[in-house]
Amino acid sequence: MQKLHEEEKQVMQMLWQLERASLEQLQQIWPEPKLPLPRIRAIFQDLTERGFVMSKIVGKQELFFPTIELTRAEEQIMQVLWRLKHAFVKDVIKELPEPKPAYNTVSTIIRILQDKGFVGHKPHGKTHEYFPLIEKSKYSNYFLKNFMGKYFGGSFEKLVSFFVKQNDLDIREFEDLMKHLGESEEMSSH
Repeated sequence: MQKLHEEEKQVMQMLWQLERASLEQLQQIWPEPKLPLPRIRAIFQDLTERGFVMSKIVGKQELFFPTIELTRAEEQIMQVLWRLKHAFVKDVIKELPEPKPAYNTVSTIIRILQDKGFVGHKPHGKTHEYFPLIEKSKYSNYFLKNFMGKYFGGSFEKLVSFFVKQNDLDIREFEDLMKHLGESEEMSSH
């Protein structure tokens, strides 16, 4: 996957925050100096061709969605960064399970995450402190929707039914699960 340029990273960060947006919506919230709509359109065309975003017509508007999924190794690093909020490579390595990966391996994965627009950095002399640019909840929501779409036709009911059958839940466990999901849904809507 090709590296994102600064404007592209900015577009992706705004898109992750909004979860979906039209070109006009992005232009409205773009910080000064605002990019002209043709430039934003060109950025989205390039991001779409490279697989970072996809578009869908909703009503009369073309909306864009992020489409990047993390690899297992990238997700493992992101889980650490989400938990720590800010970290140097050595801090990330400390949090990873045994056997610990090599410093260069972790550093390379973090640079890939930067190229994808998931991680930012602050220089400290010859080293960098890294931090997530994408909130865990935004990525989790995207991943779950994508997962449900791929495997359960976008149906939450089919997902829960599968989960109940596969885990042989009794009525009480199922009610607890539904109560927990209801509480989670209430919290995310506030």
